Amino acid sequence: MHRIIRDLEPESYPMIKRIHEKILDSEELYNDVELLGNWLVTWTGVFLHSAYHSFKDIKRYNSILFCLLQSQSYQLEWTIFSIFSGQYDVAMRELRTTLENAFYHFKYDNQIEFHNMTVEEKFNTMIDDANKDLRSSYGKQVFQNSGYQDWESVYNNVFKKLCEYVHTSIGRNNALQIDNEGYNSLLDPTYDIYRIRECIKMFKTVVKLEVRLMEIILEDVYKVSDTQYVQLFD
Repeated sequence: MHRIIRDLEPESYPMIKRIHEKILDSEELYNDVELLGNWLVTWTGVFLHSAYHSFKDIKRYNSILFCLLQSQSYQLEWTIFSIFSGQYDVAMRELRTTLENAFYHFKYDNQIEFHNMTVEEKFNTMIDDANKDLRSSYGKQVFQNSGYQDWESVYNNVFKKLCEYVHTSIGRNNALQIDNEGYNSLLDPTYDIYRIRECIKMFKTVVKLEVRLMEIILEDVYKVSDTQYVQLFD
């Protein structure tokens, strides 16, 4: 089994380990590393656990946003691993998808015509809506149609920033770099404290937005008071 696991390690793993070591040895990043580790525990052990018990107390289990957030727990952990492995573009692309999905699912909890639907009924409605108008399931329309009051600010200041990392210019620039380095090289992961901090900042922003969306659903749709989950991530 050990040999099989070793065979699954990426070729860049020794370089990734060196980046891990630099991050762990960095006094400048120490607080951020500790914070993100604590956030992962808070996400599952406090925030989602408490939200689940709110649904349990009122005996309603039909929030598709909650189900989405539950499903993202390992995804968030791997996003942090990507950040700390020098895979900055990968982390930003993952955060883009995470945020877009949260606002997409928020709509189907938030709007009154969906309040009494089961999760499966909401799921089927999402498919039907996407079949009628595919553009409603991604990009600007997801935010615009979500019902979130400050959607435009999130779209312009967060989502569009994250979209820069899925743009074809990323691949174009990487291709040119390969050519400049001799045509037969690899782009090794690098330790870049500026990009690490940029990713961490965006990670914090996206997580807090997701938590706020869940607060709104609990308060406005399910009439649960005193959620105050966002402050757990301050």
